[in-house]
Amino acid sequence: MITIEPKLAAPAKSRWRRARQVFLLLGALLFVAFNVLAFLHAWSITHYARTDIRSTRLREVRTSFDKARLLLLGPSIRRMANTKTPAEFQLPFEERTLADANGQRLAAWRIPGQPGKPTVLMFPGYGGSRDTLLRAAAEFHAAGCEAWLVDFSGVGDSEGRTVTLGWREAEDVAAAVRAARDFRKGPLVLYGTSMGAVAILTAQHRGLVAPDAVILECPFDRLSTTLGNRLSLLGVPRAPLSQGIAFWIGVQHGFNGLAHDPIDYARDVRCPVLFLQGENDTLAGRDAALAYAKAFGDRATFRLLPKAGHAWLARDAPELWRRSVRSFLAQLPAKDLSTVFR
Repeated sequence: MITIEPKLAAPAKSRWRRARQVFLLLGALLFVAFNVLAFLHAWSITHYARTDIRSTRLREVRTSFDKARLLLLGPSIRRMANTKTPAEFQLPFEERTLADANGQRLAAWRIPGQPGKPTVLMFPGYGGSRDTLLRAAAEFHAAGCEAWLVDFSGVGDSEGRTVTLGWREAEDVAAAVRAARDFRKGPLVLYGTSMGAVAILTAQHRGLVAPDAVILECPFDRLSTTLGNRLSLLGVPRAPLSQGIAFWIGVQHGFNGLAHDPIDYARDVRCPVLFLQGENDTLAGRDAALAYAKAFGDRATFRLLPKAGHAWLARDAPELWRRSVRSFLAQLPAKDLSTVFR
């Protein structure tokens, strides 16, 4: 006769131990998956793709597949090439070659100005090449200013293929300042739009440059905030993914991405500032502009341009942009600048 013993229930402690192990395993898998996702986004945001690849960043998403890919892998940012030159705006120019801190070649256009007038060094936004600055450059040239339009590392005709959202680009700003100072004396004004403005702020924060004045358009206030703004436009919760992406951007490129907060760099700016922001800017955000206005205080002239969005202010609000820039430069204390826009 075979006797079958009844199966004893697992002790409560054993069941709790297994549940805890499952919970820890799921937590570890989620942690790994989150960091893989953040790493991939950070990599795609900071590495330009070939010029013949269609970008899949937010404003260029056309299909559901593009959106799914964007959410899972991050955007493909095509390396932008210059499709126009100053000649198309009837501007005289010459090619200039600069060297960045690592010895890589930076490309620039020099548009000559009148003797005694300021030199304006111009820097584009994220993913943009120097031809995006031509409309603003034509305005500066009409006023007699000399303008240098610079391709950051990785875009246009400059060497490299990475971008660091303003941190390493600060060294490109410093390289352009050195070249311009060596080439031409007189007042030096730095002009940047979006990431170009962030690079200018970062360069001053790091003690790399000391310009006579700066004109800033639509800089983001904190790296994690601008990343969160982009996630929100996709319908994705801002936190914690924006912080995770910022962290991995820093790890991949050798700086603290979570502390890359240009709003905090404002206190290190000692020269006069003109701050321009589009009223409908959803990428940097109106709150960022108001925070900058508070941070700069009396050191800055603040202008919110109605009906304008993120960057492209000289194109989208030309009259107000022109009046703001002319008024700002006319009020600067340097004697060479006081008659620029008469």
